[in-house]
Amino acid sequence: NGIKIFRSKLVPRGNGSGIKLMMNYLSFAFFSSIKVLFHREKYDLIFVYEPSPITVGIPAVLFSKKTKAPIYFWVQDLWPESIFIAGKIKSKFILNSLNQLTKWIYKNSKSILIQSEGFREYILKQGVDDNKITYFPNSTESLYKKIVSSEEIQQRMPNVPFSLLFAGNIGESQDFENILEAAKILSLTLFLTKHNHAWWQAPVIPATQEAEAGELLEPKKWRLQ
Repeated sequence: NGIKIFRSKLVPRGNGSGIKLMMNYLSFAFFSSIKVLFHREKYDLIFVYEPSPITVGIPAVLFSKKTKAPIYFWVQDLWPESIFIAGKIKSKFILNSLNQLTKWIYKNSKSILIQSEGFREYILKQGVDDNKITYFPNSTESLYKKIVSSEEIQQRMPNVPFSLLFAGNIGESQDFENILEAAKILSLTLFLTKHNHAWWQAPVIPATQEAEAGELLEPKKWRLQ
């Protein structure tokens, strides 16, 4: 559609260890910042989609200061809370530094867009004025074509009167253990079907059977006790 895409180098995250992850985050910010300093095109605004890490805002701020284009920063993940909860980083010095970096990026943004109203209170505590925050949820645009359901996938889904579907990433940040604990409290029967592979693996121990989240699982019915 005539849209130019400019790519930057980065260090692969590999096995997702703390050092590898930090190198991955910082390398993109570093190489992108160098690229924007030599970028000569002008734009009306800078739109930043931030699923993680917050460091994607660094080149945006530098480019904004160079071109005077305002930043609209769409927050998909709270920083530094997300990495603290994930348990990747416990150092108070690093967490405080990331918090200061986040505040700096927010301060240099014209508008902070949040995909959940639950984000507002946390960002307010980071010194952002409420008038600067706009609720902007994720949505499915009409441009997406309707996809016919796969018969193979349908066969793997449980045939029950009522079901709740979680479609997305399940890792440390999603607190998979808490999902299982909630099912136990509500006395729910779980049907776990895995359709992809994640780098994070953790044991799932039901009442009668043991499996791993990293394995390819066929549909199974587990009553948690």
